[in-house]
Amino acid sequence: MVPGVAEDLLKVMHVTITDADHADQNDHHGRYASLGLLTSTNAALARFSSQAFSGTSPILETESHFWFHSLLGTGIANLSLIRIREFLQAKLGEARIPQRIERLRLAKGESVDLNRLPGASETWFEDHLSRVTLPSSEKMEPIVPLLTYYSGRDGFKSTITSLSAPLITIATCNSRRWTLLTITHEVSHSIVRGVLAVLLPDPTSAEELEEALECLSGKRKDRLSRIKQALYRAAIAIYQANDVDDLGEYALDVGSETLAVVLDEVHHDIEELMAHVFDFLYFYGEEVEPYVAGIWLSWSVIPNIANRVPEYVLRTLCAVVASHLRRGDVGMDAARVSVLDALRSLEARGGGPYVTSAVSYLEERWDEIQPMLVVRTAVVRLVRAFIYSAELATELRAERTTPAARRTPGRRGYTFKTLEISEIRFENPLQFIRKFTTDLEPDAAKAAWMLYCLAFNVK
Repeated sequence: MVPGVAEDLLKVMHVTITDADHADQNDHHGRYASLGLLTSTNAALARFSSQAFSGTSPILETESHFWFHSLLGTGIANLSLIRIREFLQAKLGEARIPQRIERLRLAKGESVDLNRLPGASETWFEDHLSRVTLPSSEKMEPIVPLLTYYSGRDGFKSTITSLSAPLITIATCNSRRWTLLTITHEVSHSIVRGVLAVLLPDPTSAEELEEALECLSGKRKDRLSRIKQALYRAAIAIYQANDVDDLGEYALDVGSETLAVVLDEVHHDIEELMAHVFDFLYFYGEEVEPYVAGIWLSWSVIPNIANRVPEYVLRTLCAVVASHLRRGDVGMDAARVSVLDALRSLEARGGGPYVTSAVSYLEERWDEIQPMLVVRTAVVRLVRAFIYSAELATELRAERTTPAARRTPGRRGYTFKTLEISEIRFENPLQFIRKFTTDLEPDAAKAAWMLYCLAFNVK
């Protein structure tokens, strides 16, 4: 067994039992949530074990023989996912972003009403997270899912306990359409879910809903409550903009039941929005073209999503507008131009029909798109100010162990030669994937080489 994996599996068991037990104690709905968690974790464990031990004796009786791959099975491919997950846990999971946000409640002094702050206020651009330190006693369960596996059904997916990649990536991960960097979006979801668990009330708890109403009305004035207030107001604005219901001009007099309905209705929208902004800021360093190409090429392999192109365009804009928040309405136009330029460039290189549809939609329907972007900008600001840390993002994207003595052109310090086995060690698997996932078409040999390097060369 790979060192550390057995310990991680024990942690998976602990997290599953703890969360399932907590959900089971709440209510009838909680019992179904508990059952769902147990079922998904069991399925992930089954896939993990079959793939990790594929190719062991007796070979013909073991599972998960991926026919593109080696007779020795998929163990190396599985180990590559483990290495990526280990890096993400060490650099991002250990930062404990949800716990840091929760500790903002203890910040000294009364916080200002965020809804009254102008968009160019420095409050939105300070690194609030880097100022929060956590006692070792608060460093509890892992944030990044610990159980990794490949799946022909789930594709890229994250749950509380598991993180999966498409089975086909074992033979295609050199291709930009099947890049393993898509994992960063799933990990972004994991972090955002933890953050939302801190910020949103439990809809079944009368006490938490009452506290949420006090935050919404401004009765609670600590910094965490102000963040919640801004999020709830943004949720109400999105709810109204979706033409679901009219709650009044400011909707500050809603009751607990109405607030619960609103938050439930827009929860998915807000989580996706926050995950895209998180991904863009942390993993792509606000580089528009790589980000747009990455997400739209990964979407290009999903069948029958043509009707979702407007939704995906809006999410892309929400991410990119995070770079233009100081500029107000002009920033929205700048985000539109940046995204449109990136999509046109991708279209010219064979981005696929979804990209062509996105270009047309963004060119022809801006008057329809802009109001939807406006109401979501408040959420983008919250991510930028209180969930993003420039210090942490720099650490996450750093690569310190690449030898710099001999630089291969275009590889930014990597001295690897594709398809050659090397003993060169590197620290950041995400940067390695980014530098060597350059092909539009899959190549099983290149994919196997990348997985080997990820499995055995990560320091």
